[in-house]
Amino acid sequence: GKWWDGLDPATNPAKHVPASVLVVATAWLLVLVATFALYERDDAVADFVAFKLGRLPFETIWFGAVGGSLISAQGIFKNNQRWQTTYNYWHYARPLLGALMGTLGCLVFIVLNEAATKSAAPANSVFYDVIALAIGYREESFRIMITSVIDTILLPGGKGPKAK
Repeated sequence: GKWWDGLDPATNPAKHVPASVLVVATAWLLVLVATFALYERDDAVADFVAFKLGRLPFETIWFGAVGGSLISAQGIFKNNQRWQTTYNYWHYARPLLGALMGTLGCLVFIVLNEAATKSAAPANSVFYDVIALAIGYREESFRIMITSVIDTILLPGGKGPKAK
């Protein structure tokens, strides 16, 4: 058996959350902290990721992943006593999804900002980092918003399916 099998079920922290989810979430956290430490302490790493993705700084990917990791941790702790195994894979991939959605969200923000103004105000990299973190954390809200925007553009007059 596992080491936690002998624990009192009322206080067993792994009662419902599978150990694999906790291990993967911890590994993601360690990878994110290690990459941040390398970026801060090693000039070669900092120089390697100093490039931009179009107008976005490369670190927006990292901030989106951090947002994904944070929401995953929140879900693990909040739902510990009523875990649904259908979410296991979601938690395994959550930092990757946060990185992708955070980066895409920044790109959407740039496009919308340029479409709404005559001359887009330049934003510094910290601004994009915060957007990536927020969208990585609240990826579901971002998906709902994008669905609504696309439905409004492609299906005017409320003729399409509603966002779920």
